[in-house]
Order: sequence, then C-alpha cells, then structure tokens
Amino acid sequence: MADHTVCAGFGFRVAGGRVQVEEPMIATPDVGVASPVGRRDRLPMWGILASLGVAVTGNSVTALAMPFFVYSTTGSAARTGVVSAVGTVPLVLSAFFGSAAIDRVGHRRMMLLSDSLSMVTVATIPLLYALDRLTFPLLLVLVALGAAFDAPGATARETALPDLAKRAGMTLDQANGYWGAVFGASQVVGPPAAGLIIGFASAEAALWVNAATFAVSIAIILTTIPTLAKPARTGATYAADLIERVRFVLREPLIRAVIILSAAYMFFLTPLYGVVMPIFFGERYSPRAFGFYGGVGAVGSVLGAFAYGWLARRYPRRLILLVGLVAFSVELAVISTVPALWVILSVAFLAGLALGSLNPIFNVAITNRTPPELRSRAFGAMFALTFAAAPVGSLVVGPMIGWIGIRETLLVLVVATILCSVGCVLAPVLRLLDEPAPG
Repeated sequence: MADHTVCAGFGFRVAGGRVQVEEPMIATPDVGVASPVGRRDRLPMWGILASLGVAVTGNSVTALAMPFFVYSTTGSAARTGVVSAVGTVPLVLSAFFGSAAIDRVGHRRMMLLSDSLSMVTVATIPLLYALDRLTFPLLLVLVALGAAFDAPGATARETALPDLAKRAGMTLDQANGYWGAVFGASQVVGPPAAGLIIGFASAEAALWVNAATFAVSIAIILTTIPTLAKPARTGATYAADLIERVRFVLREPLIRAVIILSAAYMFFLTPLYGVVMPIFFGERYSPRAFGFYGGVGAVGSVLGAFAYGWLARRYPRRLILLVGLVAFSVELAVISTVPALWVILSVAFLAGLALGSLNPIFNVAITNRTPPELRSRAFGAMFALTFAAAPVGSLVVGPMIGWIGIRETLLVLVVATILCSVGCVLAPVLRLLDEPAPG
C-alpha cells in the first residue's frame, strides 16, 4: 500500500532469472541488439507496464486517501501521523529481506502473491469500518502488513524487466525509459483521482478503488506475463545467501555509488516536497501555486523518462545523469530567490525533463553490473536504504524550519544538493555508467 517515490526505486528498478528464448539473436543487457521477435513477444512487456501503471495509480490513491480516512474517523492529527509512520519499518525490512524470496518463488508468483495480499489488506480496512469492527490497533496492523507485502512485489516487477525487454527486442535504456514514464504518469493521475473520489464519495470508497486496482493488476499478470526462469540455486542457506549477496553490493563500486546517491537524494526530496515546499509556497505564493508547481514538474519528469531511451542512444549516461542533478540544484536556487510564478513553473518543467532520466539510469546501472542471480538483492538493498532515508530527512529538516526559518532551510537544501552534484561530477566511479556490462 506504500507510495513508492524512489530512485530506482529510486525505484528503484530490474531483473532476476533469464528467460530461455529460442530465437538466434538475443539482446545483451548493455548493447541491446534487437532480436527478430514477433509482436506477441511484446505482450509481456506491455503487460508488466500496464500492471505497474494500475498498481501505482491505486497506491497513489491510497497515499492520499488514508490520511483523510484516519483523520475523518478518529479526529486525531496525532493518530493520522502514527498511521503514516507505521508503514515505514515494514517497508524497509520487506524490501531488504523479501527480495531473497523472489529467487525462490519466482518473479511472476511473487507479483501475484504481493498484489493478492495487498488487495486483501487494503480491502479489509473499509470492510471492517463498515461493520464497525475496525479498532485503531487493528488499523495499524493492516497498514503495516500492506507495506510489508508491497515492497517484494515492486522488486519482482523491476527485476523481471530485463528479461521481458529481451523478449520484446528492446534495449534496457528503452525499457527503463518506458517504465519511468508509466511510473511517473501513474503518480500524476493517482492523487487527483483520489481527490475526486473522496470529494464525490468518501475516503473509504477510495480504499475500495485501490483494492480493485490490485485485482486488475492480478488479472493483467495472469493473462500477459509468463513464468520466468529462476536463477540457479547455490544450495546455501537463506542467511548465508543473503550475506554473500550483501557483500557483492558493498564490493561493486558503481552499485554502491548508485545506492548511496539514491538514498541521499531521497533524504532531500522527501522533506523538500513534503514539508518545505508546501510551507514556502503557502507563505510566498498560494497553495494553488504549489499544486501547479508539482503538476508541471511531474509532467516534465514523465516526458523526460519517456525520452530517455532516445537520449541514451546519442549521449553518455553519465552526462545525462549530471545534467539532471545540476538542473535540480538550479531549480532550487531559482525558487529560493522568490521570482515570479511563471519563472518557477518554467524552471520546474525543465528540471523535471532533466530529472526524468535519473531512475532509468540507476536501473540500467544495477542491471548491467549485477549477475542475474543477484539482481533482486541489489534492488532490494537500494529500495530499503532509499525508504529508510526518506523519514530521516523529514526528521532532520522539519525542526530546522523552526530553528532558522523556511527560506533559510530551502537555502541549506540548495547548498546540499549543489555539493552532491559537484561530488558526482568529480566522482570517477560514475564513468562506469558508460562501460559495457562485465562478463
């Protein structure tokens, strides 16, 4: 039930076992030479994108509806905050430990299991409320379970992508560009849809809609996505297997850099858009202006992700990444000067275009540098660290506003993001983004 705004996962996105394809030409992960596949081979790719779009839209609806539901039923802002926070720990733990289960049960089965359990948990909340059986402790348990079930399914989708891209004759850059565009577009559609449902019906109705989206996602998976080959088992115990794969993530310099960079930017982004910007726009402009700001930035990000496959064929991935990071710093610097609203909206759209490529680049990097049998663990580690960094950023930045003021806090974030961008420009490890996949 969580709303994944991750950089990879981050989103964070990518692949487990390899599909045994009989065609004589198969795309390698890095080069992506098209294989002579038929139209029906593209069906699994479109299927997983459709499943992603439906699931993320539903989760975005719940991300907005749940606070309204809790506050309207309890009348307590404190309890609303508790419900919002209680899903974080299960999300982090399931992202890290649940990724190991993908290699054992398979990608398709994990997607189905995750969506089925998430559907049950989210539907149980309005059902028990209608029956007058929903207590606050029980609500916390259901929210925590929903978060725990969500992360393994998200990882399974991401790690299945390279195999499905091969079947479709797509390069990894193209596939991840489509993935980022669908993910972003779903997050754009979800909140307004939630607002309409809550306004015309109720928050409970929005939760029922989320449960229905999981049912639709399950139907799409069953009818379009084949069973993918699982990676070869080593015979090691679960604990030993987990430790060995964590060591790999820590040893591989590019993966380590991508995970750290993803977590660092989530540390900034979560409080920036969840705390700082709403207050800043409320004081300097208007809440409606903040809505326009978020909307044009999201549209730019979707278009940027969609264009990434085209850009990656013409420019180095490292250059595209650095342009995106610098554009983000420039956007914040311009906003901190409190210019006219049209200037902010223009800069937000352009920065969104540049930032839209970041998640696809991170996903391609992890896929290219990780053996198939380790990918679910690498993506799980990135998701877990990213999810953990988000609330920490809010805990640090929130009190800072009270200490030094809203505009000064924004300036601190500007300086921090500039330092991160400079560090990325100088980091030699990012040159590995444009090297061929090892082995």
